[in-house]
Amino acid sequence: MKNGILTLLFCMFLFPSAANSARKANNPNITKKAKSLDGIEEFPLTEEGQGHWDDQMHGIDVADGLGKTLPKVLSKAQIVQCTMGSAAPSDMSNMEVGAVALPQKDLWATIVMPREKAYEERRLDLGEERRFYRLGVMKLADGKVECVAKMPTSVELKDVDGISLKVDRFDKANFKLNQNDSAVALRLVYNVGYSGGGAMCEELRAYRISGKDLSQVLATPMYCFINLAGDWNDDGTREHDYTQEKAILHVEKKMTKGVFNWRKSVKGRRPQVFKWNGSTFISKDKEPLAGFQDHFAWRL
Repeated sequence: MKNGILTLLFCMFLFPSAANSARKANNPNITKKAKSLDGIEEFPLTEEGQGHWDDQMHGIDVADGLGKTLPKVLSKAQIVQCTMGSAAPSDMSNMEVGAVALPQKDLWATIVMPREKAYEERRLDLGEERRFYRLGVMKLADGKVECVAKMPTSVELKDVDGISLKVDRFDKANFKLNQNDSAVALRLVYNVGYSGGGAMCEELRAYRISGKDLSQVLATPMYCFINLAGDWNDDGTREHDYTQEKAILHVEKKMTKGVFNWRKSVKGRRPQVFKWNGSTFISKDKEPLAGFQDHFAWRL
């Protein structure tokens, strides 16, 4: 409950009204000082920021990034069985599933999560709500469904030190490791609330399709929005500093140990290059998203 209140406070400070909600950011990396919270109205949000604005503050439906509207050839039971295997529950009524088409021909990424409880259910439930996700890959061709790969275990989602964490959407870019191997990517959102603002960052998690398994090979922040309160004004309002940062991940032609290097770029900053060490991507470069380092990395 504490984390939920912090997140609500963050949203109240970050998203005071819906005016100018269609604005776009030409330069996603920007810092701006505003005389009051109303300054957010002129802040050029990126597509990521705009989606969180519409969803969290105004209840406006955003694109179904997890594919909860299933294709006709796929059923909920098929997805749960393929994605969870022997761990699939007999009662699937409290499970949510999704499926999105991947760039690779006939392949679909799948996800299984507990159904999010409504407010009244959470209020009456004194026990701790278990949150997790599990990913899989299925092949749909000629009307047939084939289970290709799945994660060996579920990933727990736990709030840490005031930080709330949730699954947001699949990242449907073509994450290639080499000519034969690729990865499934997911976007998660970190939130932390302060008495005078808050911070939100998106993290990309990539999972390699390796035989019948999905194994995590990268976790890196890709977008941050920071809202921090400053000095008080004579009229009772308070100055606010807004910072927005966005990274882009590129698959390079250069390879290390048979796998393409991945390069994360933030405009105006030194890129971060990830190289294959035989089982995962590692980087010796400095993290270019300062917002994640300042507000999240040291807490996790």
